[in-house]
Amino acid sequence: MRLLHMVFSGFIIILLFSKDAYMGMVHPQATGLEELVRRSDVIICAKKSSRHWTTQKIFIDPAHKYPPYERSFSHFAVKEVLLDDRNKIRKGKSIAVLQAYDGLLFDLHKRYFLEGVSKSPILKEYDCGSPYNSLNCMIIFLRYQDKDTLGFACNAAFEPISSKEHIIGMIKQIKTPETATDSPLQKNEAIQNMCIDKAIKTIRDPRHKQALGTFRSHYERDIEISVTETESQYEIIVYHPSTQETWTGGTEQYLLDKKTAMIHLGWHEHPMKIPQIHDTSKKSQ
Repeated sequence: MRLLHMVFSGFIIILLFSKDAYMGMVHPQATGLEELVRRSDVIICAKKSSRHWTTQKIFIDPAHKYPPYERSFSHFAVKEVLLDDRNKIRKGKSIAVLQAYDGLLFDLHKRYFLEGVSKSPILKEYDCGSPYNSLNCMIIFLRYQDKDTLGFACNAAFEPISSKEHIIGMIKQIKTPETATDSPLQKNEAIQNMCIDKAIKTIRDPRHKQALGTFRSHYERDIEISVTETESQYEIIVYHPSTQETWTGGTEQYLLDKKTAMIHLGWHEHPMKIPQIHDTSKKSQ
């Protein structure tokens, strides 16, 4: 067994994994307050609810053969709204906030148990300098995961209430009309699993074009790179060719944030040995 410390949305969780943990090494990547504000759709002053943390088990196979994924929520009462890109959050409302990177963690869980694929994710993490458990009221930084579901903008995405005026100033400076969230995508507008060269020609935002173009220039032309668009970001998958006949090539996921036009590594998949399939047809003849 090995011990792994991870911080999910301000909770320090100590997890015991067996030798074949469904995630490889977790790489935290520090992020600053300015980037955190840029990444956020909602910033609120909030108070922890009495029943602050709940989990939901999600089974990944009909027979329940594999361990379920545990989705965690943090519960708050909204005391003041500092930013709400969609104008949905109201003072006094109770909200359930999904852990940061829930979609990625759910995908890693399923791919490990259903496909045997182990990945090492890169998870952005903020450090305000104050322990989460020492604060009952705090400023939290959130992103919409879908139309209505809110999740933390990154791991440990919170600040003490004493930082309120400073954060309000940053919001006024950063959240200009030019950097506001784009309108929700229409289904026929989204780029789905498109070659990066075609995606660069298709995308209209010049900042995103430039970011993808610069990213593309770092790879040889024979490297396969695909792009998939969501409401808040572009997922970039890089497929490396195999260097050995009986092994797969490595794969990496990068994420281009639409608000910041910055690209960061999401996860990397290690090369794996391809299982040999023995032809038994001759023996049965």
